[in-house]
Amino acid sequence: MAFGLDAVVTIPGGDPVPTVAFWLPPVTVDHPTGADYRRAEAKRVICVPADDVPAVPRGTTIVMPEMDGMAPASWVVDETERIDSDHHRVIVTEAP
Repeated sequence: MAFGLDAVVTIPGGDPVPTVAFWLPPVTVDHPTGADYRRAEAKRVICVPADDVPAVPRGTTIVMPEMDGMAPASWVVDETERIDSDHHRVIVTEAP
């Protein structure tokens, strides 16, 4: 796939699945909503193909680099942003 990065996706209790995933632009969320004090928090988003990984629940580990040529890092799915017929968009945090 063009522009994708090699990734390994492991759902909790499952086997590692090699695939090609994509970084999407970060989603910016304002917190707290409606309050005088606000802060913007960027959330990292990875797009995972549904053909290779039919479900990407919270706690799933994705090992992939941030950019081509970088060493892979471990990311943990915190929440699902969107599910389409051909891909999942998940919000991740860097694994400790």
